This record gives sequence, C-alpha cells and structure tokens, in this order.
Amino acid sequence: MSDNQIVTIQLPKEDSDRLAVEAKRRQIDPTTLAQILLHNSLTNLDIESLEKLYTFREKPEVLDFLEKHHFLIPLLLEAHPRIREHFPDSPLFLEYVPDPEIDDPRLVVYIATNLDTEEALDRMDLLDDWWVEVPNRGQGKMFFNLD
Repeated sequence: MSDNQIVTIQLPKEDSDRLAVEAKRRQIDPTTLAQILLHNSLTNLDIESLEKLYTFREKPEVLDFLEKHHFLIPLLLEAHPRIREHFPDSPLFLEYVPDPEIDDPRLVVYIATNLDTEEALDRMDLLDDWWVEVPNRGQGKMFFNLD
C-alpha cells in the first residue's frame, strides 16, 4: 500500500505557464518539476525551523549532511520537545562528526548543560528511553551527547 496522496493545486495561468516553460527547459514533465519544487520548498522550511531550535556548528557541513540524510530532519524536529522535557534551558547544537576509524559520519545533537555530572547523565538516560524506541529511524546517523 502506498503512502502517496494526490493533492491538486490550482495555479494562476502565469505561474502554470512558467512551470511548463521551466519543465520543458529541464526536459521533464511539469508534474515532476512541481513535486521537486514542493519538496525543496518544504525542506527549506524544515531547515529554517531547525535553525530556530538548534545552533549549527560548521553550518555548511551540517546542511550537506542533512541534504544527504533528509530523513533526519523530521526526527530532529520531533526530538526537540523530548530534549526540552529533560534539559529545558540547555543550548542545543548540531554538529557533523566524521568518524575516521569507521568512515561513518554522523550528526550529533550536543546538549550543553551546567548540571552536575550525575544529574545530567540521569536526564540523558531518560532521553535515551525515548530514543531507543526510534533507533532505526535515525539509521545510526544521529546521536545525542552532553556538551
């Protein structure tokens, strides 16, 4: 069973004409071009939302990683309120972290906290209780760590 849904959007004639011209220029059909443009637009909105929730360290690397692993974007949006349950005031950072030993780069969500070590680790355990429910969605490409 497919998860695809059909959505009909009516465009003003001038936009429809522009879409048709651009599709012809790219040598694809207008429907495919519309799907590409919608996906890119929604992805850009999601990135803007992430930037309001997390500080990107080495932003170009983080954006490149998210572009290659776009399935992480909704997971990061979902993770934010979970993190806030346990670390309500902690700054949050996203960082692309290459792993030279296994050549398997990852995105790490760093949680900066001033809590004492024991309290911070207890709260991380609570966050991990949620995370273990969704590990395959992250496909081993995203982790949480204290900063």
